[in-house]
Amino acid sequence: MTDSIFAKTILLIASMLAVLNGGNYIKISTNDLVYDFKTNDRTPIYYYLNTENIGIKKVRFDITSFSDWVPVYKEGNQPSAKIVFELAQYTPLNFVLEIHPERLPDGANKAKITVEAVDLQDYSILESKEVNITVNKNLK
Repeated sequence: MTDSIFAKTILLIASMLAVLNGGNYIKISTNDLVYDFKTNDRTPIYYYLNTENIGIKKVRFDITSFSDWVPVYKEGNQPSAKIVFELAQYTPLNFVLEIHPERLPDGANKAKITVEAVDLQDYSILESKEVNITVNKNLK
């Protein structure tokens, strides 16, 4: 009985702190990826972006790639420019970033992916995180 009350109290305190802090919803495995690539290296490069809804309610996760050489998709699905999934609290989801350095010119090349947590009621963006990708092609 006391364990149940203690657990509920901790959950209530955690929820109140999340509201006071503006509410964090997105947990991602990294914010920056850097690859050194040489012509004839194996392509594409696959990175599994681990995401999780750490917010206090179910939200929609939107992931968007702003570069045609980095399509994104949910593990097991096909590449797309924008992906949308609803995630309950503490639900993990893996997105695949399929990086194609063979399409790039020599030098430092940059791309950006965004992950947004969107409210299911009013469609406002509750939180947004960026993943910056740098491919250094034939630099070393």
